[in-house]
Amino acid sequence: MVSSLESFYCKYLTAGRSDKNWQIYCTSSGIARTPPGGEYPPHPEAHPERYGAFTWKQGRTLDEFALLYITRGRGKFKSGEKETRIDSGTMFMLFPGVKHWYSPDDDSGWDEYWVCFDGDYPRILVEKGFFSPSQAVFPVGHNDTILQDYIDILELTERGTDVFQPKLGAIIIDILALLLEKSHDQETASGRAQIVDKAKFLFEEHLFRSIDMKDFAAGLAIEYATFRRIFKDHTGLSPYQYYLGLKIQKAKELLEEGVYSIKEIAYKLSFENQYYFSRIFKSKTGYSPTGWQAKRHISLS
Repeated sequence: MVSSLESFYCKYLTAGRSDKNWQIYCTSSGIARTPPGGEYPPHPEAHPERYGAFTWKQGRTLDEFALLYITRGRGKFKSGEKETRIDSGTMFMLFPGVKHWYSPDDDSGWDEYWVCFDGDYPRILVEKGFFSPSQAVFPVGHNDTILQDYIDILELTERGTDVFQPKLGAIIIDILALLLEKSHDQETASGRAQIVDKAKFLFEEHLFRSIDMKDFAAGLAIEYATFRRIFKDHTGLSPYQYYLGLKIQKAKELLEEGVYSIKEIAYKLSFENQYYFSRIFKSKTGYSPTGWQAKRHISLS
């Protein structure tokens, strides 16, 4: 029984006509653990000639797809003209007809799981834009579900000729679906970060004005409740409290300059009046504006 502790295992399969009619079928799977300074690829004699004992210098082109999952170590991967650093917890995809190179760093080695597959279904996914050689790297992290899918494939292929390709195809589809889910999560997280960054920029830009947060969110094309949740998730503060903090920080700077009166500072920062400003300032700093000014004057003298 193949386990996640194996140091090396590989199996190559021959797909019959009925397997190919299933639209997705497995052609090989394996696991290889390359220690620091170890030979790579390990056991080149175990692979058919068409897969080749390739090196980083040579590269390789396959007629099918492959998905590799790096669970330990780090290295580099190049697909076409794009080279990417690979860390533990990263998957990358090889595409038919696209030349590729990959190798672990000598000082770390890496552990890799792989599955090769082909069929009309994965080719349609590429045609429809779900996967692309230009976006072949997936930082999925150490995902137990994906790892178990690989182990299930290894155990199924170990059965020799008694391999049920529809079952293997279903597991491969599950891995592909998980990759799409992770990619969507990354895009969503990136989009949320962009919203927060834009809001921070606009808060700085409108520091001397008064902002209605619901109107502000509408200007970002997002509902206020959603904007507030996203912003607080990223910063730990509501948009209003963050914006208020910026105003108080600017008030400290103006008080330290000693050019403006408290009333003028309250007016410049668009507080309702100096009394409201003084109350907010004390709640945020523990000092009244005059008390903080005196404290700073003593500390600087």
